[in-house]
Amino acid sequence: MKGIVFAVMAGTCVALQSTFNSRLSEKIGVWESNAVVMAVGLAVALILVWFLGDGSISNIREVNPLYLTGGILGVIIVFSAIRSVSLVGIGFFLIASFAAQIVVGFLVDSFGLFGLPKVAFSPAKLAGIALILAGAFLYRLK
Repeated sequence: MKGIVFAVMAGTCVALQSTFNSRLSEKIGVWESNAVVMAVGLAVALILVWFLGDGSISNIREVNPLYLTGGILGVIIVFSAIRSVSLVGIGFFLIASFAAQIVVGFLVDSFGLFGLPKVAFSPAKLAGIALILAGAFLYRLK
């Protein structure tokens, strides 16, 4: 149940963050908004690490360097969301980005990429992906 609650919380935050970032970019610019969003996020993350952190940052030397590119991906995500929301609206942005996440997640699971355990492929999963993609197409129809 906790996993579902966190997933719903993340989805809600993505919708709100993308909307807020798009509106912010109207006033200060796309890259400026991206920088502000990342700076505020970093400040909050550092505060949370200070008070709630239970890991060890010194273990970073043991991490695959590929996994350190998450920050770069974050910049791309924020930029893409800002541009997409201003061009196609929040609803279609969320559907299209969700569809992309499902397809990539399916591939990561199916092939056990990045050290994750393989999750068995099934026709039902493929049908689910097809329905999501069909839903994105239908949402975009006028």
